[in-house]
Amino acid sequence: LNSVAKMIDVFLLIVVILLAIILVGVNIYLLIYYSHPDDQGFGESVYPKIIVVLGLTLAFAQILILPLDVSNARGDGADFRIDIFWQVVLIIVACYIVFIAPFSLFLYEADDEDSCGAKLCHAIKMEFFVIVILVILFLATYFFFNEAKIPLDEITIAANSFETAGYATNNMPSGSETHMKLDVSFAIYIIAVFSWIGWWFFSIYAGVGLIALPLDLVLEYIRRPKRMRESEFVAERQKLANELSKLKREGDQIKEEEAQIGGTEGWWAKRSKKSSVNSKVRKLEISVSQANKQFEKLKVQADYNRLAHPILYVLKLVLGIVCAIISLFWVLHIIIFMLAKRNGLPSHPFLNKFLVWLEERNTGFIGVTVYGLFAYFLLWACMKGNITFGLRFFCVTFYPMLPNETFMNSFIVNVLMFNVWSIALLHFCTLAFSDYARYTDANMIFGVQLMHMNFFKYFWENNVFLYIMLVCLVVTGIYFVCSSRGKVDKAKARLESENRV
Repeated sequence: LNSVAKMIDVFLLIVVILLAIILVGVNIYLLIYYSHPDDQGFGESVYPKIIVVLGLTLAFAQILILPLDVSNARGDGADFRIDIFWQVVLIIVACYIVFIAPFSLFLYEADDEDSCGAKLCHAIKMEFFVIVILVILFLATYFFFNEAKIPLDEITIAANSFETAGYATNNMPSGSETHMKLDVSFAIYIIAVFSWIGWWFFSIYAGVGLIALPLDLVLEYIRRPKRMRESEFVAERQKLANELSKLKREGDQIKEEEAQIGGTEGWWAKRSKKSSVNSKVRKLEISVSQANKQFEKLKVQADYNRLAHPILYVLKLVLGIVCAIISLFWVLHIIIFMLAKRNGLPSHPFLNKFLVWLEERNTGFIGVTVYGLFAYFLLWACMKGNITFGLRFFCVTFYPMLPNETFMNSFIVNVLMFNVWSIALLHFCTLAFSDYARYTDANMIFGVQLMHMNFFKYFWENNVFLYIMLVCLVVTGIYFVCSSRGKVDKAKARLESENRV
């Protein structure tokens, strides 16, 4: 027991295990909350549900390993090869992205009319095609980009520079900058590729989520159901009825187009027609979901005293304010610690200073809590950005995640995306808390080897992704301001019109 205690803080290990168990429970809840009613039954789509929970757990659990790495680096755990543990976990995530999730998606989306064997053959063929392409790309690029040039300070001291009293004042050591070339392993290269790909999505989703998450919570309070006059309620109900009639006509038209697919000649034409119909179906589902939200809101307003829960919206307002404060701290930390440099070093350690201060006072468990708060908030913001950006732009339009409206194929695609940017999130946290994560194996992987690899280093050393994140953050803020202002103007115009009547 003593040797284990020396290797890793037992208390911290217990906390991490408990958090991992809680994560599994949270992931099962998310699955139930978002699943479409057709997929909610325990016996329905069991295999995809296992894949979804596994993917969510992999995406969310990576962040828990960094405090273990920090504890291991500070203690006497030199025999504990956490560097190998990091590589095993990250390679498992990569396997989920390349093998497990795509195969599950191909299997789920196979033609319902096919037999189980035909579906399995279709999924294997599609997955084999994906693997061949990725193997060719990985092997072709590995031999060009597998070298890391790590900068070093070379100090030269002359042989006669020592005297009995110390250094000779007229012959001080001279220094120069050089580089150490290091060929990274293929496992580290795979991690670098997925991290680089993930950074493109992470920088966009984090930029959107850091604004969207607190603002949406605050706006839910502002747009909460309120008591309405009868004339207002009748007008809103008629407006919703007109919208539902329009959606019904669109649904009938889609049914007609779907019936015509069977008579389409040619494999490509038939597949294009089917893809077009599926796209329209998903867009219709989003519109129906929005209309359903409006209906639920009207239902609450119709029976306000019994169905309204004002305290819930007050809690959302408080949570939105807290999230806004944490978002502000993240933005300041990115600017002050990660972007603003003085002689090549961060201008101020900012959040790192607080974490190191806690660690030096033997309150490391509080430091882990603070780290977890900021890291998991950023993960939550990325999820929010993933969902928000996917719904409003072309990137993930065909696989939206909506409460009680998400089929398993949409779940698998989004969870695959979570795992893609989760590696970049881990990379970002290692860099953002580099003082806290000093001497760790995570810092050696992400802060040393990946940071200085050929090709990839130009993106990370020049903070390309951080600037993309800040641009997305500003654009999202402007969008929310303009969108809210437009809705306020419409509400004022409607109120003035009612007053004139």
